[in-house]
Amino acid sequence: MQHESNAQSSSKAKSSSAKESSTKASSSKKESSTKASSSKKKADSINTKLMESLTEDQGFANGTLDENGNPTQNGTKNPQYNWATHVQKIQWTKDKTIAVYMYDAENLNKSQLTTVAQSAQSAATATLLTEGKISDNESIKGIHTTVYSGNNVIGHSKAFSPKEFKWTN
Repeated sequence: MQHESNAQSSSKAKSSSAKESSTKASSSKKESSTKASSSKKKADSINTKLMESLTEDQGFANGTLDENGNPTQNGTKNPQYNWATHVQKIQWTKDKTIAVYMYDAENLNKSQLTTVAQSAQSAATATLLTEGKISDNESIKGIHTTVYSGNNVIGHSKAFSPKEFKWTN
């Protein structure tokens, strides 16, 4: 009788262990999936913040926002933000780099491209720092940035000097 009881206990323990293992695997899959979707949500969230900042800077450039960021009908254009009128979007990539997409890169010379790229990089860096995506040190050093015209890479920041840009042509 004792032997039978031990066998049943052993069988129950194995069954219980198998269930726990299955539960852990299922939980691990859910956790992994949750982490992936959480990571995507965080990227979407930071990209939303980057676009809000860009839109605000475009409003300052065009005179559609006053100095407090409120809409205005007859505002004064602020040339300090002209760079933003050349930028379609700014994104924080999964590789932890900045991607700047420009409207009219072909109409700008290299000096103008550099000004736009550095300004977009600086604006993005400020948002990334404020949102806790980068450290103070990374902010000072600079974040690698790639510049696009449409889907074509037209330039990027230098590997060892991320605040300087190199252009493809």
